[in-house]
Amino acid sequence: MYTLVILSLLGLITLFAEIFRSRKALFPLILLGLIGAFVCTLKEWNHPHVFLSMMNFDNYAVAFSCVILIIAFLWFMMAKNYFIQETSVTDHFSLILFSLVGAVVMVSYSNLTMLFLGIEILSVSGDVLAASDKANILSNESGFKYFLMG
Repeated sequence: MYTLVILSLLGLITLFAEIFRSRKALFPLILLGLIGAFVCTLKEWNHPHVFLSMMNFDNYAVAFSCVILIIAFLWFMMAKNYFIQETSVTDHFSLILFSLVGAVVMVSYSNLTMLFLGIEILSVSGDVLAASDKANILSNESGFKYFLMG
């Protein structure tokens, strides 16, 4: 449960980093936030709890959330050089973090409503990321097709 809170707050902080002109501290903050979310997720191992009978944080959800967080951490480590000259790095990072929120909701659902919300959060972020290169017509086309198929 704390994983969702940490990832959501990290996504919001990432969005506001452009306003406060703190883009240099953004990458280490995201890495520390992902490590903190991973540690909080591991603390929930063998301590299952249910949130409003809609989300079930059992060992399976904790294991899949840990795998998702590890993959996201490795993605951020490998994508650091890609975003050196990118002007919209805060937008990309926040969209990735919000898609992580959707993925964690998706692996810990116990109600079909939460599964639908997790898929929608994940797919809306994916739609925007697919069409993120505004100068490329193929990127715009792929984002539009992805939106229509979703």
